[in-house]
Amino acid sequence: MSVRFRISGYAGYSVACGDQSKTRIVFAVFDDEETRLAWYLFSSLQGQCGKDAATTPRKFGHHDVPAFNHHTFEKKIGLDGLISKPAGSPATLNMDVTDRHIDCNFSRLKTAAGETVEFTATIQTDSKPSDGGKDIAGTMYFLELVDFSKKAFKLGPQEKKSQSSITGPVK
Repeated sequence: MSVRFRISGYAGYSVACGDQSKTRIVFAVFDDEETRLAWYLFSSLQGQCGKDAATTPRKFGHHDVPAFNHHTFEKKIGLDGLISKPAGSPATLNMDVTDRHIDCNFSRLKTAAGETVEFTATIQTDSKPSDGGKDIAGTMYFLELVDFSKKAFKLGPQEKKSQSSITGPVK
C-alpha cells in the first residue's frame, strides 16, 4: 500500500556556529487533498552549536507559496511519518544550485514505516550556499502538523519549539 504526498521547500539557512556553519532546510509535506501539512527541518552535522554559539541565520533561499514536487512512498505513512525516530533521523542533503532555484535533494532517510526514501524540495535562490553540490550529512526533524492554507505556508512553522529549532542550536 502506497501514499502520495506533495513536498515544497520553504527556506534554506546558513547558521554560524563559532568557526563552523550549519545548513538548515525547512520544508513542508502536504496531503494530496491540501487539508494538512507537516513541517520538517534538516540540520547538517557540521560542528556542534553550543546554546550561546548560534547566531542569527542567514537565509539563502525561500518560497512564499508552495511549489510542489510529488513523491509516492511505497509504504503508507502519515504526514508526520517521514522520519523513523521521534528525536530525529539521519539523512543526506545535496543541493543542486542554479541562479533561480535550489533543489534540495534528500536521501538515505528512513521513514516511520521503515522505507528508505529520496525526494526533492525546491526553494528559490536568494544567494548561493557555500556547500552546494556536496553531500551533507545531517538529521531530519519533525516540527509540527497544521491545517493547510496558503497563509499557513507563507508564515512557516509557528510553534515556539519549531522556531527555536530553526534558529537555535540543534544537536
